[in-house]
Amino acid sequence: MRIENTYLLETLIKAIQINSVIPHEEALATFFADEVRKLGLEPEWHLVAPGRPNVYVTADLGSSDDLLLLTGHLDTVDVAANWSTNPFEAVEKNGRLYGLGSFDMKSGLVCAFAAFKALVEDTSLHG
Repeated sequence: MRIENTYLLETLIKAIQINSVIPHEEALATFFADEVRKLGLEPEWHLVAPGRPNVYVTADLGSSDDLLLLTGHLDTVDVAANWSTNPFEAVEKNGRLYGLGSFDMKSGLVCAFAAFKALVEDTSLHG
């Protein structure tokens, strides 16, 4: 199983560009739903409140009864006044990527999704 660094970085940059400040997570949910569809799977939606869906997907990876759950949250906090750059633009400084949600929790979502993507695509891992 291989997870491409380029995919991680490019996907995180795209996710940072999406405003998902509470209660406007729908655009980020749509982004991840589109990534799921690229795998040939259909995501499901659970609308918690207007503009605040949960997105989930299941994949059949073989005959095993084991279950793996990858989870995270789509919302970010509001934009604070002390940003020196556009918070919806990924900016690299000294080898680190900055942008609203880059640490909590968009990078985690991208990593979890990349792991899911690798599991779906690498049929040698299906049990």
